[in-house]
Amino acid sequence: MLGCSGLTGREPAQLTRLKITKVPHVIFLIHGFRDDGSSFQDLPEILSAKYKDENIRVKLLKYPAVSDSAEALEMSSYDFAKIINAQIINYLIEQNSADINDSLFEYSHPVDLSTQFTVVAHSQGGLVTMNFLNSCLMSINDLKKQVDERCKYQEGIDLLKRIGLENYLVRLFAVGSGMRRASC
Repeated sequence: MLGCSGLTGREPAQLTRLKITKVPHVIFLIHGFRDDGSSFQDLPEILSAKYKDENIRVKLLKYPAVSDSAEALEMSSYDFAKIINAQIINYLIEQNSADINDSLFEYSHPVDLSTQFTVVAHSQGGLVTMNFLNSCLMSINDLKKQVDERCKYQEGIDLLKRIGLENYLVRLFAVGSGMRRASC
């Protein structure tokens, strides 16, 4: 059986990765009280398709909906904010690894913990987001402790240092009446 190189007498060509030079931006969607994220319907796919050339990423974040369990009824919006915070950190870390290891694209600016993002929240998702912002005011040592708990192994901690834990910066653009912009 002949391979491509057998037909031409040359080695197979290396796949050239498409270079992405735009700085990434992530849009996080946070649902409301009795919702599971379905209120956003096709919005993640629509935004991703419309802004694909702008290096915009869209991620739906979920906290337990009250209809999911009785346990969720006893949780506060602050508890939900802690869940959202962990999901944001996890997504940024996982996306950094995916960007670096992507076989089709070469990112000049891979997503990392300093990536700016927008939060679009519906109903109680707005309250969860405000509690999330308040939790962002914690000291960097508390943040490092939180991430260290997620990455108990030294290589995980080294990874976090490499992708910029010290530069972890949150930007929020709340959508709706009284548009607000905050950073922490």
